[in-house]
Amino acid sequence: MTALRFLRSAGPALLMLIASASCDEPFQPFGEQTLIFSVYGYLDASADTQWVRVMPIRQSVLTSEEPLDAIVTLEKVGDGEVVLLRDSVFAFARVGVELGAPTFVHNFWTTEDVEPGATYRLTVTRSDGASSMSTVPIPTELPSVYVRMDGDSQTVGYVSFEEVENVVMVHVLHYMLQPCAGPPVVAVAQPLLGSDLELGRVSISRTVADLFPCPVERQEIRIVRSGSIWPSGIEFPSLLLLPPNVENAVGFLGGVVTTTVPWEHCTWLPARSLPCFMTYDSRSVTVAGTVTDGTCGGPISRMSAPADIRLTELNWGWDGEALETGQSRITSTDGNGAYRVSGLHSFKYYALSVSHPAGWPPDRPVMPVYVEHEDTLWFSPGEHVTLDVALQRQIGVCDNL
Repeated sequence: MTALRFLRSAGPALLMLIASASCDEPFQPFGEQTLIFSVYGYLDASADTQWVRVMPIRQSVLTSEEPLDAIVTLEKVGDGEVVLLRDSVFAFARVGVELGAPTFVHNFWTTEDVEPGATYRLTVTRSDGASSMSTVPIPTELPSVYVRMDGDSQTVGYVSFEEVENVVMVHVLHYMLQPCAGPPVVAVAQPLLGSDLELGRVSISRTVADLFPCPVERQEIRIVRSGSIWPSGIEFPSLLLLPPNVENAVGFLGGVVTTTVPWEHCTWLPARSLPCFMTYDSRSVTVAGTVTDGTCGGPISRMSAPADIRLTELNWGWDGEALETGQSRITSTDGNGAYRVSGLHSFKYYALSVSHPAGWPPDRPVMPVYVEHEDTLWFSPGEHVTLDVALQRQIGVCDNL
């Protein structure tokens, strides 16, 4: 008898034997499990509140809003001080389900400060003593951030940094004015080449703001640095493939520092097709203040347009005359008449100019309403200067321009 004929004749009997054997031992879809919790989140030394999601390992997709059997603590390693995190329950509509119970998740939080350069231990303990634990290093802050703008367009450039290890994200944030005011539009800044991020240089662009009908009030560059390897890219396309760093649990707990610098305008006087550089570190200078109406009082922002502030580097000619021949920084007042210019160089003289475009008379202006304010400034390293300016009217008439 051939093997094929044997299988044909004996097949039904074999299936009955397998079926009878399977009845003796019921199918168990869940094996023995040593994992206790799922833990996801990150500690951010730049944030005022820390959030960590903790959920029990369970055999159902359904969740409960009842208090979680878990005590969550955060300890600074080497310090001995332990902070208790508080539980909060968030409810979300289940994806693809119109009716039924929502999905409940437990997010534990604390407002305790997290220090850059320190190491923290998060522990989640159940009432029976079983626990999960993760030790998380927090990176130090970036010592310097450099922003370069290319050409006269001021729309594209680079952001660079010296300490490139574990820099995991660079975002450009665009803050819109009314009627689009609200959360900033976030554009992810990608490196031009795969090696650019490793070299500490990432391309940035303002062009995403052109997609919206509202003017941009300000723009910022946000750089996120991790204290260890960060799960991102094609190596970790799913949460299930995250490298676990929590004992007796699934998930990932990271530690980051977020550095945010303003993306300001910079050009050359006289105009040149040269890159413009801005440096943000402990030695750079910041000037901030409010522009008001020195004749009639009140912030200058009540006018139909903001005031313009220009700070231009001064250099000296052969005859000793001061010349505005360097990088020039330009900004405008916000809705409260306030302004701010950062990343200025120390040990340099700057020519300050504050003006307003309003003309008189309003219907057919032939002269500016305000006298331009001019001054010469010199800065020491790391100065934060408050400089309020009261613009004087050429015409002493207080109206509602």
